Amino acid sequence: MEIEVTVAVRAGSPTWARCLQALRAEGVEPLVFPVPHRHGLAQARNDALAASKADVLAFVDDDVAVEPGWLAALQHAWAGAPEDRGCIGGPIRARFEGPRPRWLTDALLGVLGVAAGGQSFHGGNVSFRTEALRGIEGFWPARGRPELHDWFSEEHHAQHELAAAGWTHTCEPGAAAARIIDPERLRRRDVLVRRARYGARSALIGERRPRAAAARIAASSAAGAAVAAVRGDGVRATERAARAAENAAVLLAGVIAHRDLQPTAAQTPFRHSVPAPQPLFRARRTRDSGTGAVVLLYHRVDERHGSVTPANFTAQLELLLSRYTPAPLEAIVSGDASPDAFAVTFDDGYAETMRRTLPVLTSAGVPATIFVSTAHVATQRSFWWDEVRRLLGRARDRPVRLTIDGDTRAWARAGAAEDHVVSWLQPKAPEVIDEGLAELRAWAADEPAVPDAERPLNVAELRALSTSSLIDVGAHTRTHANLRYVDGERLMQELAGSREDLEHWLDIESPCGLAYPFGIPGADVDADTRCAARSAGFRYAVLNSPGTVTADTDRYGLPRLPVENAGADAFASLISRATGRPNR
Repeated sequence: MEIEVTVAVRAGSPTWARCLQALRAEGVEPLVFPVPHRHGLAQARNDALAASKADVLAFVDDDVAVEPGWLAALQHAWAGAPEDRGCIGGPIRARFEGPRPRWLTDALLGVLGVAAGGQSFHGGNVSFRTEALRGIEGFWPARGRPELHDWFSEEHHAQHELAAAGWTHTCEPGAAAARIIDPERLRRRDVLVRRARYGARSALIGERRPRAAAARIAASSAAGAAVAAVRGDGVRATERAARAAENAAVLLAGVIAHRDLQPTAAQTPFRHSVPAPQPLFRARRTRDSGTGAVVLLYHRVDERHGSVTPANFTAQLELLLSRYTPAPLEAIVSGDASPDAFAVTFDDGYAETMRRTLPVLTSAGVPATIFVSTAHVATQRSFWWDEVRRLLGRARDRPVRLTIDGDTRAWARAGAAEDHVVSWLQPKAPEVIDEGLAELRAWAADEPAVPDAERPLNVAELRALSTSSLIDVGAHTRTHANLRYVDGERLMQELAGSREDLEHWLDIESPCGLAYPFGIPGADVDADTRCAARSAGFRYAVLNSPGTVTADTDRYGLPRLPVENAGADAFASLISRATGRPNR
C-alpha cells in the first residue's frame, strides 16, 4: 500500500527542521501544510487529506522526530493489515534537548504528547486508511490548540468515528517516534496550564466528573502542593499542583475550553455544512426578546426512526394552541398575523405524512403549508436519501466502497455509512446523485421496493389537499436539487419549473412561497439563491434555520424551526431556546 506522510507546521516552529531531517532520513518527503492562525490543526489536516492520492496518510507533528525504521515498520504493518483496519499508530517517547527537569515526572509527560500507544493515538504519530478517513468526512474542524496533546483533539474524534463505522486499529511498536522537548523552553506553568485545559475538555466531552468531587480534589491537592513546596519537595509540589489545576478547571470548564471545541469553518473539503459555533452564554433577554411569529418545519410524521411520531405531533399542536395563535404562513408573511402567531409547514410532501396529519390539523383548526418537489410528485420516484438508507440497510454489516464524482470513500459497516453518504451527496447535482445510487444498487445487488411511507404525494392527492381551506401548497423546486451548487440556467429551471407545475396542476395563478431544499443559510442558500427566488416570481422563501419572523425579516430568508421528535415539555423548551420566547 502506498503511504504518504504529512506534517502540519506551526508558524515559527523551533523543532520543524529536526522533524523534517528525521523524515528525510527515512526517505520521506512529506506533504507540508501550514497551520492557519486561529484555526487549529484540523484545517491543515483536512487540506492534507484532500490533497493525498495514497492508500494511507500518516500524520506527524512538527515537534516529533520519527525513529530509524519507522517507515519500514509502518509499511509492513499496513501490508499485513486486515481489510477492516482503518488506523495504525505508534508510540511516542520523550526526547529531551538537554537535561530533563527533575520536577517533570513520567506522570506529567502525557500532556506533552508522550504516549505508549493503545486505544487511541496522538496526531504526532498516527496513520489512516485514506478512504476510511474520507468516509467519516475527515476531521471535525474544531479550533483546538496545536500545543495540546490530550485525548479530546480532532485526531481522537476521528478515531472514535472510524470505530463507529466498523474500522479497527492497532499499535505498531516498530513505528516509533519521539516528541522533541526543549527543557530551556518548558516551564512548570506550561504543564499546569495544559493539565487545566485537559481537565476542562474532559469535563465537557469526556468523563462527566461530579463538580463537588472535583472541588474537593482540587482543594486537597492545592493544599498538598503548598505543603510540599514548603518542604522543598519540588517534584511532589508540581504533581499535586497539576492535579489541582486539572480538577479546578472542571469547575470552569466552559470558560476554559468551550471556545477551543467550536468549529472554525462553515464547511470543509469533506463536509459541505458545519454547524455554526455556539455561544457559551445565551444572549440576555431584552424587552423585545421572543417577539415575532414562529414558523415550524416538519418533514415526516410517522413511526419511522428519525420522524416525529403521530403522538408527539398531536402533543406539540396541543401545546402550541395553549400558548400561541395559529395562522397561515401567508398571513405571517404579509404581516396580518398576531405577534404570537405560529405557522406549520411540511417539506417534501410525503403522502403518508399528510394522511396522518391532515385529520389532526383539521380537528384542531390549524392551517399548514406543504412545499413539494414537483418532479417527485409527477414521477412518483422516492427521495434519494430514503433510497440510500434502504440500500445500505439491506446488508448493514457488509463493507461498502463508493466512488462518486471522482472521490472514493469507504466504510467497514454499511449500516454506519447512511448519514455520511447522505451528507456527501447533499450538495451534488441530481445526475451525480443518480450515479451514486446506481453504484449502491449494484453493491446491494437489489432494488428494494419503495415502502408506502416513503411515497410522495401524487398529482390527484395534491389537488385534493389543495381544496382544503386549511392547506396551502408551495414549491420545493422540481428535483430537490441543492440550489447553491447548480448553475444559473439549472437554478431558474428548478424554480420556474416547479412554479409552473403547481400552476398547471392546481389551477392557481401562481404559488406564493418557496422552501429552499435543505435550506441551511450559507451552506445551501446564498445571496444568488435568494435573488433567483425573487426573480422566479415567488413572494417569499423559507429557510431551515431557527428564529422568528418580524416585519423586518428578509422575505426571501424567512427562518423556520426544524421540529424534533419530542414530547410537549421538550418541545416547549425547544421553542424557547430557538426563539427567545419564555417557556411559561
